[in-house]
Amino acid sequence: MSALPQPHHATILDAIYDITTAEARQDCCNAFATAVQGHYPYLSKKSDKAAVDAVLTSTDDIAPELFQAYADNLRRAIDAVPLDNDRLQTQWHANVARFAAYKAHAATQRIRKANEEHDREQADRIFRIFNRYQAAEYNTAVARARTGKQWDTFMGDDNRRLFPSIQWLPSRSANPREEHMPFYYKIWAKDDPFWNTNFPGNLWNCKCDWEETDDDPTEGNPQGPKARPGLDRNPATSGQIFTDTNLYITKAPAGTETLCRAVGRDHSSQAAAKNDNITCRIGKEQHKVDFSNTKTRKHFAQDMYKDSLYWVKNEIMLNPQHYLDKATLIGRKISDTNHNSNKETKKLKGKTSYFYYYKVDLPNKEAIFLHLGQYKDTGNLYLYSASTKAPKNIEPLQ
Repeated sequence: MSALPQPHHATILDAIYDITTAEARQDCCNAFATAVQGHYPYLSKKSDKAAVDAVLTSTDDIAPELFQAYADNLRRAIDAVPLDNDRLQTQWHANVARFAAYKAHAATQRIRKANEEHDREQADRIFRIFNRYQAAEYNTAVARARTGKQWDTFMGDDNRRLFPSIQWLPSRSANPREEHMPFYYKIWAKDDPFWNTNFPGNLWNCKCDWEETDDDPTEGNPQGPKARPGLDRNPATSGQIFTDTNLYITKAPAGTETLCRAVGRDHSSQAAAKNDNITCRIGKEQHKVDFSNTKTRKHFAQDMYKDSLYWVKNEIMLNPQHYLDKATLIGRKISDTNHNSNKETKKLKGKTSYFYYYKVDLPNKEAIFLHLGQYKDTGNLYLYSASTKAPKNIEPLQ
């Protein structure tokens, strides 16, 4: 049986990701396999059948198994680069989760279409193509997280004073591409507009590097090539590992964002349901935080659903303890059961003595305020909602 042609979407990504040759594909997958150390079984051919079966039998527009595999893998890519800036790391985690949801949507639809139009063999093949892209995306996410971390350091006050310039260093690749070669050993001032769109990691699988220097900028520096789709913004200043110009998003049909948010919400809610050891401090006292209750999780998720910071809030729902540990208690107010709300919310508020408000700082002076209710009978807390609006008329607490 002759090989069936790849879908057009895959052919485009092969070229954009620079994995058009057998050597490039092998190099990409080898780097990926070494980095994840067996944490990504979907790359193994042994698991292909079970994985594709899960996609074909699922009734969801986005197969949950695919989203979880892609999102967990890309979060691991971010975590591979230790970062002191927790706020920036939160944005990156949220960004790659959204990217993973759009990718899982594209993969789910193409695998099912291949199975319907051709046969199971083609569906398996499409699945493996998306696995190959996962290798390129993982490697690029690590590189861009490293670039973002370096830029965050480069732009510190002391660093800018001591080292006002940056020098571009050659690629570590055995077969480097030509696009960045004109930059090798060239020096630009840190405030040069060149760095707005040019940096190691603005090409997929880029292995270039850079370093600070107190040397003067070199003369006659070349202009940069156009960044690849999805990599056209500095990850440190934008908070984006992958931008919205990537093909998973630009080629997605209308309504995909809603589907992506739903799969992200369901995944985080299911993970939170298993966590019954969340605690939070009020003064010197440590209180248990209830988030395993279906009603409280549902209210929290609905409250954040249409917000512009949805994916950041989704990270909080996925790992509430991490954010509560870093949040600042800013005040409280007495529960108001007559506030505009539905019957279920009123019932919940009727059991609540106080609402406590915690602030989670984000980059660019943004913040999310967590609302925690306190049960009258037990004194335990529960996660009620998250908002980008600062609470009013609260009683300050030390």
